[in-house]
Amino acid sequence: MESAHRQDELRKGAATGPRAAAAAGPRPGAFGPVWRAPLLAFGFLSLFTGVAAGLARLGWTMPGSLGGFAWLHGPLMVSGFLGTVISLERAVALSRRWAYLGPLLAAAGGAAALAGMAVPAAALLFTAGAAVFLAASLEIHARQREAFTLVLALGALCWLAGNALWLGGLPPGAAVPSWIAFLVLTIAGERLELSRVLPPARGARIEFAILVGALLCGAGLSVFAWEAGTLLLAAALVGSAAWLLRRDVARRTIRMRGLPRYMALCLLAGYLWLVAGGAAILAAGGLGHAGPVYDAALHAVFVGFVFSMIFGHAPIIFPAVLRVAVPFSVWFYAPLALLHASLAVRLAGDWLPSASLRGWGGALNAVAVLLFVVAMVTAVARGRLSSRGAVGPGAGSGTGLRAAAVFVAVFGALTILAGGSTLFGEAAAGGSYVPFVVWFNFLAGFAYLAAAIGLWRARRWAAWLAIALAAFTVAVFGAFGVHIAAGGAFETRTVWAMAARSAIWIAVAWFAARHTAGGWRPAS
Repeated sequence: MESAHRQDELRKGAATGPRAAAAAGPRPGAFGPVWRAPLLAFGFLSLFTGVAAGLARLGWTMPGSLGGFAWLHGPLMVSGFLGTVISLERAVALSRRWAYLGPLLAAAGGAAALAGMAVPAAALLFTAGAAVFLAASLEIHARQREAFTLVLALGALCWLAGNALWLGGLPPGAAVPSWIAFLVLTIAGERLELSRVLPPARGARIEFAILVGALLCGAGLSVFAWEAGTLLLAAALVGSAAWLLRRDVARRTIRMRGLPRYMALCLLAGYLWLVAGGAAILAAGGLGHAGPVYDAALHAVFVGFVFSMIFGHAPIIFPAVLRVAVPFSVWFYAPLALLHASLAVRLAGDWLPSASLRGWGGALNAVAVLLFVVAMVTAVARGRLSSRGAVGPGAGSGTGLRAAAVFVAVFGALTILAGGSTLFGEAAAGGSYVPFVVWFNFLAGFAYLAAAIGLWRARRWAAWLAIALAAFTVAVFGAFGVHIAAGGAFETRTVWAMAARSAIWIAVAWFAARHTAGGWRPAS
């Protein structure tokens, strides 16, 4: 009995603490999912724009004015995306309406930056959002006086400090140590809460307290003595990663199956990247302000560590915040593998050095993030449809669906190759292509592949996805027509290509709706 209870605790371990409180159900004073979804959407808008800004920094040509946001890459990713999402999750856990002002202000800061408002406006909104987030974190600590809630509050303080530095007129790079401390302390605090499952010894708790102090001191010292501060911060990063690698419950859950193993792999891989980031700074004698070491260290931490944690915890975050089911799928491993492989390519480009490797590694990082979003959306759709009744064996025309799946998969692969060569290859230098059309087709190509998987497996969500692709393709075709009517340059072949795409997806959507056990029609 005790062993079975322990196994159950280990399975639930990754979802304890404030996150578990958020998942426990709606409480008086909390806004429902319909109010939270727009805030989450604004956070993802900052994510996508921040990723595009990062690609612009690497030299990729971005459509429209996205290239102009290159210098805002850091603030959009840390405060616009991560700040909004983390503070929203904290507000859900606290279940107080005033706490939602934190993610609202952070989302408004991202929107202000994207709208081209003056830097002080975006920085002020981010700083105000961080202040509310800190107040919410302190309220949680007052309710539950535990070490992990104190660490979470200290992380919130670091986010506030970093945003205040930017608001005070310093460049965003000056806030990087504080932002790193914010994210590391937030993640470490949530993992520390699991000490009730694997209680660390007194000596281990003292070690952890020293590491937290070193993180805070390193971030604070960097404001006045950059080299010394970043060296102390780097040593704390390596020490924190080693502490977590040794004591995290993930060391046990990786031996399980399904979601626990997937989450454990995300966590353990993330800790290794945290070691790599800190070690790179130590080996270089400090972080610097630019160059290969700066790029390698920052992306080992922010991409390798932070995004690996996001990938692992998303199946918990979405149910907690939006009240939707996210059933586990082995396809979750695809974006995770691409994330780590592409980051290795990027860091190889930093150390060789090779601008080409660094650029392609960054581009594949972006593709991994996109695939992750597609995987989550697909899982949510699958969860909603399965709650209405699963598609039974033999539903619809199995042969026809598999033939359609093969066609869509080939069509998607060709679309990705064609769009990639136009955007990133030699073809990018010439031709009167319309950027928003090419970008839509290129990104939609990955959704085509997801639709192919769903059609092959006769899943209802494939019909929904096909309908969405048809609708968006027709909408982009219409916008392309407006572009032509306004006198914009175009190529005639694009007209025929978009007409063909629209017709193909309308046909695929109709076929999927008929043959996936009712497709878009609710199950009786």
